[in-house]
Amino acid sequence: MGDNFAGCIIEEGEGVRCSFCGRELSDTGGLVASSNAYICKECAKSAYETLSKDKRGVSEEEKDRVIIEVKDIKGKCPIYSLGDKMVIENQELIFDESTCSSVCMHAIGCLLTGYMGIRMSQKGREWIAQCMDPGVAYDPEGGTVFFRIIKER
Repeated sequence: MGDNFAGCIIEEGEGVRCSFCGRELSDTGGLVASSNAYICKECAKSAYETLSKDKRGVSEEEKDRVIIEVKDIKGKCPIYSLGDKMVIENQELIFDESTCSSVCMHAIGCLLTGYMGIRMSQKGREWIAQCMDPGVAYDPEGGTVFFRIIKER
């Protein structure tokens, strides 16, 4: 194998095998060549899955958990109560009826911004976000909510 094949997909050739499982080229549908090895699609997938896990076998996606908690309310909010919580686990919003059952459209912008910022940070980091509802200045019955967003894992 020469450097001129590195990163190329090999679809034909005699005696070419996956360097990891030993399957022949004709049984794999193609191999990717490096300067000194070939790898088939199945072995590449297996290697990717192995490298995506930590020592305990937990993948990066399984580690992602962000908690959003109502920290303070100025005025009145018809959606949230102090202490309400939402959990985003593996990029999926999980509702627990006992802690929170909906997301207010006034709050979604700040929650998304806060979530994206905190998700990429280290465990234990916090972000305080304020919903976009203008509160009592706009509507005497309205209010604004402050959220604590924390990366749990």
